[in-house]
Amino acid sequence: MLTTDPIAHVAPSIAAPPVSAARRRALIAIAAVGALLVLLWFSDSRAGLLPIAPFAPTTQAAGSYRVTLAIAPTQPHAGAPIQAHLALADASHHALSGATVTYTWIMVSMDMGVATGHVDPITAIPGSYATRVTASMGGPWRLTVRIHMPNQPDATTSFTVHVHN
Repeated sequence: MLTTDPIAHVAPSIAAPPVSAARRRALIAIAAVGALLVLLWFSDSRAGLLPIAPFAPTTQAAGSYRVTLAIAPTQPHAGAPIQAHLALADASHHALSGATVTYTWIMVSMDMGVATGHVDPITAIPGSYATRVTASMGGPWRLTVRIHMPNQPDATTSFTVHVHN
């Protein structure tokens, strides 16, 4: 059968080349990374909008000791001093007096340096110790306390404190 179109037999219709599987995977990976970046940006931009509950006194074990941390103010702000009060007790829940207590204070999510120092005993209240720390920026901070009693192994525990901007 003859056609009247002289070009029909010379240039058949050309279809677009199929998208290769490798190219398809690359496009999907780029889209996934883009979506992840948008999600991270959105969650970070909302971080300051969500309320943070006030810090409630928290008790944790440190070796054979029990350590309770209370802070004032209960909703600390960056740049303002934070009074940390520790109540120490032994395994029988008796106040632990005569301990040497030291601390480290670091930001959890970013390297803002490390503050270290001694936690002073409150002589009027057996087993009570206090210190003051300051957070240079908002976010989660970690207060790690080390308890040393003569002739006993040292004990350590950490508390996370959320600081507002």
